[in-house]
This record gives sequence, structure tokens and C-alpha cells, in this order.
Amino acid sequence: MSFYIKPKCFILLCFKVYECTSELAKCADGLQCFPKENYCDGSIDCYDGSDEPASDTCKDFKCSSDNVKCKNNIECVHQDDLCDVYDQCTDKSDEDSVCCSDFKCQSGYIKCRNNVQCFPIEYLCAETDTAFCLDRSDINPEFCRANSKECADGEIKCKNGIHCIPPKNLCNGIVDCPEGSDEDYSR
Repeated sequence: MSFYIKPKCFILLCFKVYECTSELAKCADGLQCFPKENYCDGSIDCYDGSDEPASDTCKDFKCSSDNVKCKNNIECVHQDDLCDVYDQCTDKSDEDSVCCSDFKCQSGYIKCRNNVQCFPIEYLCAETDTAFCLDRSDINPEFCRANSKECADGEIKCKNGIHCIPPKNLCNGIVDCPEGSDEDYSR
């Protein structure tokens, strides 16, 4: 929890006299500032709790354009955090499987086979041990081949049928294709 405070006077003389920068809001007690986007986000930033007022106040609060309300109609969550496996809403509605199955991934993302989570398309079979999808479909070769993008003009598809490389990377002594097919001289 970090608090942004810009004192106007010395500590001994200060008595509820703080200025907040334009991107910050002042807590009701006047002793702290907090990021405006943290108002009604379900996480207390002010010692007095004034950034999370009574739920009726937060229900009337409108989220910024790149945020959506949780089902509890209290908190706001950034749209990039929807269906990403991490609960941002206290009611866990940002990870609700029914909502997520209807959710359209943002540009540059693809849905996992379970049709719930989204992950960056550049991580499709990225040859790591870490899976982004709970069902591990992002590291499943069959799923990757079925969802791989077409190679750009002039690029060559690796033997795995997933990744693309420029022709200058063939037989250059550096493995660019995950399975090493770009350095296979019998090719």
C-alpha cells in the first residue's frame, strides 16, 4: 500500500494540510492522497477508509472508460484484467466462467481451449514450461498449430507448423525455430 503525500509545511506545523497532485484524490481526513482510479476499487488506500465509502456510494460511482463494474456493482476492474485467472473483484466475477466464455479477447490475445481465459498470442507455444491457460492449451502443439497465424510475406514456417522466421535465419548457426528445424541442413 503506497500513499502519495505532498506536505505543504513541516511535520510539526502540519495539521490536515496536504496538497494532492492532479492524478490523486485527497482522503477525507486530509492526511493522505491516493490514485483517483483506486476510488471504489475494493481495496482500502486511505487509513480512514474514505476511498471505499459505503457500498451505496460506490454503486452510484461510474467506472472510467477502460474499466468495468464487478457484478457486486461496487468495484471497478480494468478490462485487461478480465478473464486472466487472477481475481480482482472481491466477488470473483471478473473470472466467472459463464461471463468469460462470452467475453471477447482484446486485440493481440487469443482464448484458451477452455474458452475462459485470454492470453497474448505471441505466447502461443512459446516454448516455456509456464502455461498461461489453466487447461495448458497454450503449450499444446495441436492447439498451437490450429491457432497459429499465417507467416508474413517472405517468412518461412518452422517444421513445428507454428512459428515463422525470415529466410536469412536459415542455417545461420543460431536456433530460431523451437525444435531447431531452421538449422537442419538436410532441409
